Amino acid sequence: MARVTTRAASGVDALRQSAELAEAAKAPQSIHEAYNNLANILLQLGRLDKASDALAQARAADERYGYTPGLRWLEGEHMQERHLRGDWNDALQLADQIIAAAARSPRYHEAPARMIRSEILLSRGEVEPALVESARALAIALESADEQVGV
Repeated sequence: MARVTTRAASGVDALRQSAELAEAAKAPQSIHEAYNNLANILLQLGRLDKASDALAQARAADERYGYTPGLRWLEGEHMQERHLRGDWNDALQLADQIIAAAARSPRYHEAPARMIRSEILLSRGEVEPALVESARALAIALESADEQVGV
């Protein structure tokens, strides 16, 4: 991933190779992580169709191996992908589902779901609800021990 963020063209190829190696090893978590990392880098590069393909490969592997944590993780990835594609209604529905699920059991993607809700609501002129979602997302981030969520 570092190769891609430093603009080295070999980075995407290395991520693809990582997925191939994980597939050959039949290692569900590694397969999931490889395709998820590939998808996230492709999203950052604006290659949305290729990112969607990588997420679909992750889902197929997660389903094939019954890898439930991966399937749960992909709910948040799908939400973010829909948001980046401008499918706000779908992204908002997925964010609502993630937030509802987080009320029963903590979810990593709750803060991103609330930020996506906030962005969409603000874009639609719903300022007060957007501020509430943004404040809750910030509170979750501040409480988190995970550096990817925390500030």
